[in-house]
Amino acid sequence: MLSPAARQVRAFAVGSLPLRAAQKGNYENSDDSSPANDDGRDCAGRCSVGSSRFCRACECRSLLSGPPLPSSAYSSVGRRGQVMIGASSYVADAKRLLTAFGVQEVSQGVWALTDVKTASESYIHHSQKPAALAAYAAVNTTFAAGRFPGYALVDLVDKIPSMDYAEYAALAMVCGSPMPSFEGSDARAFLFGQAVWNMVEKYELQGCFERQNQKFPGNGDHYNLRPRGYDWAGDWEPVPDALKSMRKSYRAMTPLQQVMTLTVMHLYRQGRDKLFLTGGCPTKFHAADALHVLRESSALPDWGHLVTNYAGW
Repeated sequence: MLSPAARQVRAFAVGSLPLRAAQKGNYENSDDSSPANDDGRDCAGRCSVGSSRFCRACECRSLLSGPPLPSSAYSSVGRRGQVMIGASSYVADAKRLLTAFGVQEVSQGVWALTDVKTASESYIHHSQKPAALAAYAAVNTTFAAGRFPGYALVDLVDKIPSMDYAEYAALAMVCGSPMPSFEGSDARAFLFGQAVWNMVEKYELQGCFERQNQKFPGNGDHYNLRPRGYDWAGDWEPVPDALKSMRKSYRAMTPLQQVMTLTVMHLYRQGRDKLFLTGGCPTKFHAADALHVLRESSALPDWGHLVTNYAGW
């Protein structure tokens, strides 16, 4: 019989969902059992971008939000062209979003407020807060902390799964990261899996994370990453000595390593942590202070690349 801790861990893993809407409400949830055009002809748009149905002949899955392109567009631009059109649209939307926050990039990597009243008082939707706080922190850490009092790093990371493509693009811009993938869940999962393992290796987070290769892994190497301290290969019960060692390793980390560890931990499991970094582990970093640590350590682009390619876990 599973202990309460093991049941909680297992319930989370079983209940995990992939990345939600690419744009709110229009996330592809493609199904290989969908009717296909088996004669090999181009579907000329009849597979209806925005639905969960797709044509195996041209593989034009519903990667983009909004209304479908006209039928003529599919034969002329193809799937890659659709993604490029979508990417430019998301970048434009991201720039408009940053303008609505009252910030702009005055030179490469240098951000400034364009309207103090807008930046100080405008309504910001909950899924926009990560990008907004990062934008304000790029201007001034104190202003960002005052604009979002009590907004912890873990609160920011817990909102990453709620963001849409334009919001991811805006966050990538202010972090100085490459644009995230707009090519759907499979491409994002591949990038995210690479990014999270690169993070563990580059910033030496092995004391808190381990590789547990899954028998049937998801579409990304992140599914093989687990926090230390549990018997993942067996009954998923906590291993007290391993948990103690993991927490000791975390407490001995630099602030930068702790920010990275907290980020990965809360991408793995959102919400209040009752399983891993407990027992006196310092986890209450304000988001603005955490981003300051990342920026001062030249690690912000790596962090931004990781979170903006989040693909579920």
